Amino acid sequence: MPVPKNSSTNARVNVRKVILNQLYGWIIDGTLEPGEKISDIEIAKYFQTSRTPVREAIQVLSEEKLVNVLPGQGTYVAPIDKKNTREVYEMLSMLHGLAVEITAPYLTKLDIANLEELLVNFEHAISGNSMVDVQRTDAEFHGYFITLSKNRYLSSFVNQLAVQVYRIENLLFSNYTGRTRSLAMHKNILDALQKNDVVNAVKYTRENWMSFHDEIK
Repeated sequence: MPVPKNSSTNARVNVRKVILNQLYGWIIDGTLEPGEKISDIEIAKYFQTSRTPVREAIQVLSEEKLVNVLPGQGTYVAPIDKKNTREVYEMLSMLHGLAVEITAPYLTKLDIANLEELLVNFEHAISGNSMVDVQRTDAEFHGYFITLSKNRYLSSFVNQLAVQVYRIENLLFSNYTGRTRSLAMHKNILDALQKNDVVNAVKYTRENWMSFHDEIK
């Protein structure tokens, strides 16, 4: 027999998703600062909902190490941890390098042309003063390989870690001085791909991601 639709459950899931996305945004842009206490009651009032979807959203954030839930004390925005930061960038460098390794042998002339356009967009962004534009165009360039890989697991892992990265960059890189170097690395990646040099394309991709961690040190 057909399973009856549970509209109340679907509604709660949708509310949780809205709350989760908003909390992501507040943590990423620094509205909720590291160490700040999060009140599920206040958030529930803000969204005019019960505390259940709020607690479910907070559970997701806890699993992703973005908040710390302390029994009997409350929920706090997680601090920027140097060890965690290094692990995040190491994983992203490996995952994005893998995406390039998977897709590079099959890139078409159209793909190269698209990457050239994405590189131009990134260059325009870093000449400005918007970190949001820099993040967006950088994500579009690297994300091109993720999309081409058609690997759902790879995409899922990268998206989860991206939240951590955006938060770190917004809090620590408001006056990022390595933009010129990052642009040069993007050009090296594309140049290697144009020469069918997969080994160096992967190498430059991994170095590009780790260069951000070097800035933190």
